[in-house]
Amino acid sequence: MSDAFERAVFFDLDHTLLTFETAYATVLREVTERQLGGGDEAFEVTYSDRFLELLGDHAEEPYRRAFEHALAAHDYADAVASVDALVETLREREVAGVAPSPGVERALAELRDRGYGVGVLTNGVPGFQLAKLRGHDLDAYVDASVVSYEAGAHKPDPAPFALAAERLPADEYVMIGDSYEADVAGAREAGWRGIHYAPGGDSPGSDPLASFDDLLDRLE
Repeated sequence: MSDAFERAVFFDLDHTLLTFETAYATVLREVTERQLGGGDEAFEVTYSDRFLELLGDHAEEPYRRAFEHALAAHDYADAVASVDALVETLREREVAGVAPSPGVERALAELRDRGYGVGVLTNGVPGFQLAKLRGHDLDAYVDASVVSYEAGAHKPDPAPFALAAERLPADEYVMIGDSYEADVAGAREAGWRGIHYAPGGDSPGSDPLASFDDLLDRLE
């Protein structure tokens, strides 16, 4: 393959490159407290349930539509907060609630030094996922990124893997992620090597990756 890397290593984002330091329920509570004048558990549950439905269906603007649904369902028609404010506050709080996983920067820099292509392949919506990547300066190490909404399907569907290969040509592909089904099984189905990132946990497959320090040895 001409003008291609010998090897491209793609990473999942949430719970792989980034670790959640604040529980998502707490993030959402911070949003409702700021924008609605107080926490509202019923509103938060309605929002979350609708958002997951929309995300699973690959619907347009899932954050906005889920907030619109929850506002209408819980009589917040006259809420001071606009839908735009709710979405933007959630994005800000999601970025603030995550941090690079231990050893990530060093591992990414070493992969680049070895001449590998480095990519991000994550399920989600570009505006949110890329904000987290950029908000923690990890985009400086990344040659290409693919968010599942751009591919029209979520991992483990082959479409995101195909788009990733199109954006970052290579002779060999490796996918590293915390979801065995989406990241490992999906990668293998696409003809890639899949590595399960499971620090401190078990893996349904053999030889899980326990840390990013181990990754450097694994890819020798």
